[in-house]
Amino acid sequence: MNKTTSSLAALLDITLDHRGDQPLYMQLAQALRRVILAGRIVPGAKLPSSRSYARELSVSRATIVTAYDQLIAEGYLQGRHGAGVFVVDGLPDDILQVRKYREQRKNIRPPVPALRPFQTNSPDMRLFPHQKWARLFQRIWSNPQSGLVADQDPLGWWPLRQEIAGHLMNWRGFDCQADQVVITSGARESIWIIADALLEPKDRVACEDPGYDLFSRVLSRAGIAIDHIPVDNKGMQIDVLNTLKPQPRCAIITPSRQYPLGVTMPLLRRLQLLKWARSVNGFIVEDDYDSEYRYTGQPLPALLSLEQQSPVIYLGSFSKVFSKSLRLGYLVVP
Repeated sequence: MNKTTSSLAALLDITLDHRGDQPLYMQLAQALRRVILAGRIVPGAKLPSSRSYARELSVSRATIVTAYDQLIAEGYLQGRHGAGVFVVDGLPDDILQVRKYREQRKNIRPPVPALRPFQTNSPDMRLFPHQKWARLFQRIWSNPQSGLVADQDPLGWWPLRQEIAGHLMNWRGFDCQADQVVITSGARESIWIIADALLEPKDRVACEDPGYDLFSRVLSRAGIAIDHIPVDNKGMQIDVLNTLKPQPRCAIITPSRQYPLGVTMPLLRRLQLLKWARSVNGFIVEDDYDSEYRYTGQPLPALLSLEQQSPVIYLGSFSKVFSKSLRLGYLVVP
């Protein structure tokens, strides 16, 4: 039964070009030959009768008979008197090897890396509230708001932008409005948007060294040159940044907890960085990748909160605290 079912499925996938230059029986013979070589029709499987297969393909019975006869002559099929046409059992070794290889490939699964300490881009998914998530998902989508299924604002769903603005006001200490929030799929898309909107191929961008190399890779692919600025125990060295010629148009930093060293940029250096951005008519991208994680006390104020008219674009994500597979990030733009 399994042989017959799988073979019928493979045969019903075959389509013929009735307007093509090649005769239909030749098209069918070639298609049957391919599915046999690919192992989609197993040795010993019975093929449909010429009459029923002709109805399925909307061709004459003579087309099916001629194609079958061709493959019988080539040794792919064999006719059994009174029983029908079958794929031969004794296929050549090369055909069997192809089929064996396909079976081996079918059973291969890419290894899933185990969660390990210092895998900083993954929360502990054992703590994910699966049952609560399922209840909320069912409640929302059983009677969705019209805005969830309508054409979306290109900057993101408005209620979500409002909630993020409120969260940042309470948690990060800066006053932003929902119309400053841009929903993205994460840090990669956020940097792409910034590069596309604000940078030219002649511009340069300062990145921390060591730092999050994703930013350097994305910007390099966009044709943007990278200046690697060393990091000390207070973060990016602004005195080195000031000596660059030509000056970068943008600096990307992780001031609250530098990645990967974990140091915090003190207030004086933050003010120096803001002064640098104004002096070159540039801007700063503040990657606040894990500000929700605190052991004690309140989170440090974001760089964006230090000036009313700040030249800072704030980049955030919920991958670290919720789920990286959700692909939910955001920008706060001036």
